[in-house]
Amino acid sequence: MREYIHTCVNLEGNTVDLLLTETEFKRASSRAIKNPEHVPICGQCWKADAPKTKCTLLNWLMGECCECEEC
Repeated sequence: MREYIHTCVNLEGNTVDLLLTETEFKRASSRAIKNPEHVPICGQCWKADAPKTKCTLLNWLMGECCECEEC
């Protein structure tokens, strides 16, 4: 089963659920970093290029990598 990253976005007053692959998530994050004028003031961009590890991107972003010392 393929893992997805869930997010919500407000589009014209409606909340829309999105499921992104890790590649889509990285592209969107990179796009936001390169175009900060399109990111709301409350947004905060940071790079999502996690090192290649056996932990998921979300674990790495949340600081919850395993203790395998490969992360």
